[in-house]
Amino acid sequence: MKKKGLPTFAAKVELSKKFAIPFTCLLFGLLGAPLGVHSSRGGKSGSFAASIMVILLYYMGLIFAQNMGKSGQVEPYSSIWVPNIIIFFVIIYTSYKMQKDLPFNFTNRIVDNVSTVHKFISHFYLKLLPGANGNRIKLLNYEAGRQGNENNTKK
Repeated sequence: MKKKGLPTFAAKVELSKKFAIPFTCLLFGLLGAPLGVHSSRGGKSGSFAASIMVILLYYMGLIFAQNMGKSGQVEPYSSIWVPNIIIFFVIIYTSYKMQKDLPFNFTNRIVDNVSTVHKFISHFYLKLLPGANGNRIKLLNYEAGRQGNENNTKK
């Protein structure tokens, strides 16, 4: 492809991805130990939500890095490895916190910030709704209509 003058970015990204994705499985396994041992106030559902969030963030980063590598904005061979490097530093952080038996203040701050943003957005969104000012749609009184229909049908 290079001899024909065609860009080879996509082929380089795909070659690098064949090595980076299996390495990711190892990283997720290493990340699971500190997250599984850590007791949180969320319990099992909180740990499950944290693992889903980590996986979603990883794959969003992977797709972003893959697109940057395929377009040639980032070096194609190393673009796929960027999310793995980030996950590796997260593993180091969580393993250190687990070994020293320290709380995960970083994750607690993230949860607090997300809840604050949620409250702000929900407050702002409720102001945008047409029924938020007390002009909500009135519920229909079905009982009165049913009695009227029953009276009309009986002869």
